[in-house]
Amino acid sequence: MDINTIQRWFRLTVGPILLIFFTPIVAFAVCTANLQTGGSLSDLYQQVGGSSSSNVSAFITFLKLIRLNQGMGSATGWMILTLFVAVQLVVLRCVPGDEKEGVAASGRVPVYRMNGLAAFLLTTLGYIFLSFGLDAFPATVLYDNLQELMWVTMIVSFLLCVWLAVRGRSKTGTETSTKSRNSLLIDFFWGREVHPNVMGFELKQVTNCRFGMMMWPLIVISCVAKQWEHYGYVSNSMATAAFLQLVYIAKFFHWESGYMRTLDMMHDRAGYYICWGCMIWVPCIYSSQVVYLVLHPVSLHPLITAALLIFGLLCIGLNYHADWQKQEVRKSDGRCLIWGKPPKMIRAKYTDENNVETSQILLMSGWWGISRHFHYIPELGAALCWTLPCQFQNWLPYFYLVYLTLLLVDRTNRDDRRCFNKYKSYWTQYIKTVPYKMVPYIY
Repeated sequence: MDINTIQRWFRLTVGPILLIFFTPIVAFAVCTANLQTGGSLSDLYQQVGGSSSSNVSAFITFLKLIRLNQGMGSATGWMILTLFVAVQLVVLRCVPGDEKEGVAASGRVPVYRMNGLAAFLLTTLGYIFLSFGLDAFPATVLYDNLQELMWVTMIVSFLLCVWLAVRGRSKTGTETSTKSRNSLLIDFFWGREVHPNVMGFELKQVTNCRFGMMMWPLIVISCVAKQWEHYGYVSNSMATAAFLQLVYIAKFFHWESGYMRTLDMMHDRAGYYICWGCMIWVPCIYSSQVVYLVLHPVSLHPLITAALLIFGLLCIGLNYHADWQKQEVRKSDGRCLIWGKPPKMIRAKYTDENNVETSQILLMSGWWGISRHFHYIPELGAALCWTLPCQFQNWLPYFYLVYLTLLLVDRTNRDDRRCFNKYKSYWTQYIKTVPYKMVPYIY
């Protein structure tokens, strides 16, 4: 058995089984440690009973402690989830925005409504106004009910993935289905449809953008409110981390049309990996630094605060500018300037799924001349800047940074393999000019 066969077997069988089993446990363990044991996994372990308990009883106690035993969930959790989803669907459908076509897959071209920034402002400012201005609900409601909310979201997201797998294998919906490997496990984990449309909504835009990425800023705001309620002030560490995260999320929604042409939206199918990941992992793990800081009001030196804010904003700006360069060159068909000069590029020809020869521009100027995935470097830099305010009393806040690094390295490799298979000799020519995948002279 060669190495490629082993890697394929792991990616299609062992990997999905392990991730389906462990990712809910990890997500709820991180959430519980931040809420109940000050971000300390060792204290969480001691609450389980430590080494004095048998493996089975300790594991059962652990599942109970991290609230992976809530049955059908609480009424409060269901109410929050229902209202949030209803508002997001109404905003997505009713708020004006340009209609943009995505990339076709299996004969279907998705159409997205680009009103992300307006939806972000309406959602966040509406939350602040309703909670602080009208006292309709406490601003701390998401922090106070985070485990309950995540549990009911887990139920919904799991059922959604099951339904997507069944729908993709049925006769209805086959017009949007990609080829299956005739495996229920693969259909559930990796998904079967690239662009599922449900009741007129592009499902991945809902789960990825309007659920995961929109729930994240509301949790941030709720955490800031909770620290204010608990201590009577908001620490500069919390303010720094929260501000940088909110700016990053605002950048994401401003650039939402660009996200529709990323690996997530163009090629990844709607299954556990994408849908469950965006609905549970993103709001639970991506917000973990500010959840941790609620009960750890670190006072940073003003110079450190300023440095983190400046460098963090610079990284967010670089991340956006790198993505903008590629979009601008492709939108103008190369008739633009990059860093004051005409762009260096390759017009890579390939055959699409309809056996029609077409071409795509591979940019070799600007940030894309430094490395093939340069935009991931400032993304990691921004994450580091909103994590460092947590300091080093516990390592748990750095879990997100480690995870993000592994995710982006994996995504880099996946994208390189896909581009080589798609562009063939043109990609070989491209990597001779831009030899580094992400970090120049290192990787």
